[in-house]
Amino acid sequence: MNLILLASIALSVSASDFISYSNRAVQTDSTEAKIELYSRALDAWTAKDGDRNKGVVLANRAALRHQHGDFEGAIQDLDASMKILGENPLARANRGAALARLGRYAEAADDFTQAIRDEPRNPAHYASRAVSHDAIGKTDQAILDYNVLLSIDPSFKDGHKTRGSLFFKVGRYREAIADFDAAIQINRNDRRAYQLKALAEAAIDQSKKNAAVTAHNEEMKRRNAAQGPPKRQPLPELPFKFPDIDPRIFLAGGGLLFLGIGIRALK
Repeated sequence: MNLILLASIALSVSASDFISYSNRAVQTDSTEAKIELYSRALDAWTAKDGDRNKGVVLANRAALRHQHGDFEGAIQDLDASMKILGENPLARANRGAALARLGRYAEAADDFTQAIRDEPRNPAHYASRAVSHDAIGKTDQAILDYNVLLSIDPSFKDGHKTRGSLFFKVGRYREAIADFDAAIQINRNDRRAYQLKALAEAAIDQSKKNAAVTAHNEEMKRRNAAQGPPKRQPLPELPFKFPDIDPRIFLAGGGLLFLGIGIRALK
């Protein structure tokens, strides 16, 4: 989500250090320099500078910290700002965005829900919550978020393509194709939409093949169960006959045995 800096603080005739640092931050291009100047402004703040101005500077620094990758710092600044300025959907949505970047998606979804309560017609809040819902395994809830989003703004950027991808994820391929077709109608040069549609069509074909194999296997099981277990065929009886053996083998054997006993007896 893009973070928006709140309005700058107007210069007074005798500007305090707080006001001076704050306005210098607005006029500076470097993100790091802006953060440093806002930090100096907050250190210099006194009651005469006004609570509201302090809340604005905290919100501005939160946005910059988010952009700089300091998501924990952004959350702290937003909490402090809302204690002064009260709840507002922008701050709540920005807080949710920072939580999502930290992987704390369940908490982020709660913040986006609060933002939706305050701004129920803002499609961006539904898009943000859908990301968090999908990340915690609530893809069906993410689809519902996009249903509302597209009812508010049917041409929302990548709205149909994103919902189509969510449909694809849960195996609802025909609905996915309908959304990819809608995305193509919006932008006929959207190559990704064509690719996703082709994947969904291939998934339907594969599902049909899998269903056919499953049906065949089930039919074979049904037939085998109806026929019962296969009957075992008895083994054929074979005539038994002692083999012809040369009697000299027995004599030789006896001689060797006798000789062995005689040798042992002599020892």
